[in-house]
Amino acid sequence: MAIAKRFGSGYHWTRLRKAVLLLAAILSMLVVITLQPTADNLTSFTRPTTLIPKLHRFADRSCNDPASINPYWHYLQPDLVQGQPTTWTPDYISARQKAMKRFLNSIPHYNTSFSPAGPDSRGIVTTVSDAAVRTVLTSLRILRRHGCFLPVEVFHFNAELSDENRNKLSQLHNVAVRSIEDENLLRGAKPKEGALSNYHIKAAAIVSASFENVLFLDGDNYAVRDPTYLFDTPEYLGKGAIFWPDFWKTHTQSRIWEIMQVPCTNEWEMESGQMVISRSRAWNAVNLAWYMNDPASDFFWKMLWYDKDTFRFAWKATKTPYHFIERWTAPAGFGGEQTGMWMFNRWCGHTMAQADPEGKWLFFHGNGLKAVDPRRLREGLGGKGPYVYIRVPNVPVGTEWKSPLLVRSYENFETAGSRLVCMTFETGWGEPDTRYEDVEELFPEFNEILLQEYEGAE
Repeated sequence: MAIAKRFGSGYHWTRLRKAVLLLAAILSMLVVITLQPTADNLTSFTRPTTLIPKLHRFADRSCNDPASINPYWHYLQPDLVQGQPTTWTPDYISARQKAMKRFLNSIPHYNTSFSPAGPDSRGIVTTVSDAAVRTVLTSLRILRRHGCFLPVEVFHFNAELSDENRNKLSQLHNVAVRSIEDENLLRGAKPKEGALSNYHIKAAAIVSASFENVLFLDGDNYAVRDPTYLFDTPEYLGKGAIFWPDFWKTHTQSRIWEIMQVPCTNEWEMESGQMVISRSRAWNAVNLAWYMNDPASDFFWKMLWYDKDTFRFAWKATKTPYHFIERWTAPAGFGGEQTGMWMFNRWCGHTMAQADPEGKWLFFHGNGLKAVDPRRLREGLGGKGPYVYIRVPNVPVGTEWKSPLLVRSYENFETAGSRLVCMTFETGWGEPDTRYEDVEELFPEFNEILLQEYEGAE
């Protein structure tokens, strides 16, 4: 009850917001009922779908059953649903599909030379730039603190890592720093000119790794325990890959289903901040993911929000097995504190908590925290930060959910010249109720470990 009271501020604003959402939903349903378009064949290569209306319409009930039409889908970027309807003609889509098939046919058969560390080797792969080096160092130092001594390969673009920072990384135990622009790599990568991000380096790093068995971690991903055991889980041994869920689902009417020739499925999108992959067992799939992240084209990025879901669709298109973690992701962070320089009356989930195959929390992917010095959060939160609670959907592990998303909105706070991105996890449109799990009770020393290793990474 104490926690519920702590997070109960803003009651009248919440009621007003729910009323506005309800009105938007009613208007949306009226528009949808008026349109009543027929369902398209989302899996046909030979008969591409017609152009899709800008407004959300009733979905194929074999995929995301719209028991209640969610108005937030209206705010998706049109490219995430339609592609570019003025130029993506049936002939254009067919040409892209044929090019993808030609690439698949050109992939060399996997051989042991592609894993020079050995046929049973295991290792961690990550990426880095000068802007992210302290976060990466912190992540790796935390792993070593947990007793994880897997070898690590850190990939980078040539112009994005100074000699000084390369030396800092190389001084860590069993860490190799490698250029993804090395001409000897089978699938290297070049930086994308003018890009907001260079996320395509991730797929290239996995293809180019020395290890047969790869645990890929984003540089802002903090393990709360030693993750080495993932390689020995029945899920990994049985499928050869483990993927983790995101907060939302791919729109039923997205053209990605048609383009990749896969049936629409009611599952969460993939969050690529952590992946476990057997490169030999998923060789075609991981190469296709590299192709889908081609920096010369944003064809797939326009529909999949950069790299993250290219892996899931590459595995689906090549019919490569993977295990999808059943426990939903949950935002971790703080809220309701009013101390010092901080005046947060609302929940701020700056991190995605991800579980292992048994449903136990394993990773804190701090994608909203990475631009902020965590020491500042501790000061503002009276020594408690940056992880106070995990806000957990109050449903059994493995529950199927028809709603297309869990997280209601993002909010940005300017903090000491940096931006803290908060995921606000509400229950105003059919999402499940939530409960708060105390991070200090679950992982008594983690906040202190994070802050100590961040300090040591300076």
